[in-house]
Amino acid sequence: MKKDNSKEFKHCTAFCPKCGADLYYLDGECYCKNSNCNWSCGGCTRAKELIEDKIEKEMSF
Repeated sequence: MKKDNSKEFKHCTAFCPKCGADLYYLDGECYCKNSNCNWSCGGCTRAKELIEDKIEKEMSF
């Protein structure tokens, strides 16, 4: 049975909700590519931390 992750990422969008421009992802946060727009979203920061913790646990013996 697969876990439904869609509830965790309701904030995710392909385009900036403020101006409609494309987004780019960096260090657990999405940023608007429009240089005149300052929108960003850190909604994936927690997911990034969980993945890093899992990898760290798997790498330690």
